[in-house]
Amino acid sequence: MMALLEKVPQRTVYGVLAAIVVLLLLASWLYLFKKPLAEYARVHKVRTLLEAKVESGAELEGELAALAAEVQGLNVRLLGERPPLTVSELVAHTVARLDQIAARHGIRLVSLKPGKNRRVPMLEELPFHIKVEGEYFGLYECLYEVERELGPMVIKNFSVKPLSGKDSLSMELKMVSYRPAVEEG
Repeated sequence: MMALLEKVPQRTVYGVLAAIVVLLLLASWLYLFKKPLAEYARVHKVRTLLEAKVESGAELEGELAALAAEVQGLNVRLLGERPPLTVSELVAHTVARLDQIAARHGIRLVSLKPGKNRRVPMLEELPFHIKVEGEYFGLYECLYEVERELGPMVIKNFSVKPLSGKDSLSMELKMVSYRPAVEEG
């Protein structure tokens, strides 16, 4: 082996050794140091940002107040603006409000029958079977106002038929009111 090594020029041996050292350094960088150093840089950046947030504590209070207001707004959208009502109070409230809204838009409330409430995941669903008569734009405005004022109430299905000999329509719809389910325990 030594005889073979003596035949190879010294310059080639030094070149091969230098190439081995360079390859070892490159492999070390790629497999050992690159990811940890990138992670260290990312953690350092996050820490700097967090320290800046902690130093400006007033901004944090403002953000908390804004988030609390947003949560309150979402609760109003989800639960409506009225206080929580029992099922019978909800039915009476809905009938009264529907009658007022329909009268305001020139719509005749022909019938309104509450259905049997049922539980869906995390919510209680109370259906209302409603029949109304009136002009198209009055029906549209009435339904828009009902969904906005009596929320969270949605239309599950509906059918519209023209009334014979008149310029008005008859609409039968099923509207459903949702409220958080009361845990039994």
